[in-house]
Amino acid sequence: MNHSAYRFTLPDIDAGSPLYKSLAVAVFCSLTTLAPVVHADVIDFEGLGNDLIFSGSSIEQRGLRLSGSDFNGASGALVGAVIDGSDSGFCSALSCPAGNAGNYYGSLNDGILGIHGLQGGSTFKVQNFDASFIGSGGSLPVLAGRLVVQGFYGNGLSLSQTFDLAGPGKNGLSFKQYSFNSAMSALSFSGMQMFTLSCDSSGACNGLGNNQGQFALDNLNFSISAVPEASTYTMLLLGLAGIAAVARRRA
Repeated sequence: MNHSAYRFTLPDIDAGSPLYKSLAVAVFCSLTTLAPVVHADVIDFEGLGNDLIFSGSSIEQRGLRLSGSDFNGASGALVGAVIDGSDSGFCSALSCPAGNAGNYYGSLNDGILGIHGLQGGSTFKVQNFDASFIGSGGSLPVLAGRLVVQGFYGNGLSLSQTFDLAGPGKNGLSFKQYSFNSAMSALSFSGMQMFTLSCDSSGACNGLGNNQGQFALDNLNFSISAVPEASTYTMLLLGLAGIAAVARRRA
């Protein structure tokens, strides 16, 4: 916002007087409070318990709400979990990524992960994130899954990008960092959803609805813009009314 574009004119007050300057500064400072506040942060799922996420439930961290939903719309279905990478018990029946001793989010059983700001009207940008496929038993192909990320912006518009999730290497599945292309990284989203298509040995990735589409997510680097609340505008209007009253009394 170019604040230098604002010109303040208060009637019947000498533009060079201390009163005029004080009132102009007060108005300028009030206007700056209306600018969206942008801050960068990372969702790393640390400090959260090993929570199971069922369709319709959510977790909150650092200004974002992450909610799980079932691909088939089933209410109460298990769609995710906050997984402790140092605890092998949870993944005893799954092929989870190795080498991460901290917490991460596991999207399970074709679960769809939704991301929104906690404050109404806030938007966010995602710079990059770590992800891996999660297998449900048996051997996995070289291309294990395809992660689909869809961001929503404007008046219901959306843009999506896909990321290939590799099968196991010599040490099993592992996290890899992924970044958005220039089009996705330039947009501020009001919401985002992530889900994974499982792939077969031929390289075809169209499996969804068979509970094989699973992925792990960690270190979601983002920046969020929080718009001023309605009370901020109310306070500014009251302040401007007060300034006008002072100007009339001094005239």
